[in-house]
Amino acid sequence: MNIVVPDSQLLPTDVEFPPLAANKFGWQQFLGLDREELKERCWRSHCVVTLNTPLDAELLNSMAKLELLVIANTNVSLVDMQTAEKNNITVCQVPDLEPAQFDINNPQQAQQLCNTVVSIIDHYMQTK
Repeated sequence: MNIVVPDSQLLPTDVEFPPLAANKFGWQQFLGLDREELKERCWRSHCVVTLNTPLDAELLNSMAKLELLVIANTNVSLVDMQTAEKNNITVCQVPDLEPAQFDINNPQQAQQLCNTVVSIIDHYMQTK
């Protein structure tokens, strides 16, 4: 499984995604991608984790291998859900993110977010 995080610049510098349980996977993190870079980096990805990058119909349609989309944000409108459904993309939002209480700049909260994202991906891979 190839995994891309297009906007990891939003995480505090000392926060990291923990390793996945799977033995074989590719993991790429970028410090922000424009639309064309996003298409180039994600067209062969099986999973995209978005912290705040909008994914509209055009972008989702350019990601032919995309199976799983993890929204690590309270704003599900970042993603064109109709196109995701049409393309059989499983969309998961990190649970329990309350806008009034969650602060991505808080290292402890951001690390918990990363841990939860990896748990979601692990669960998806195990049930696939």
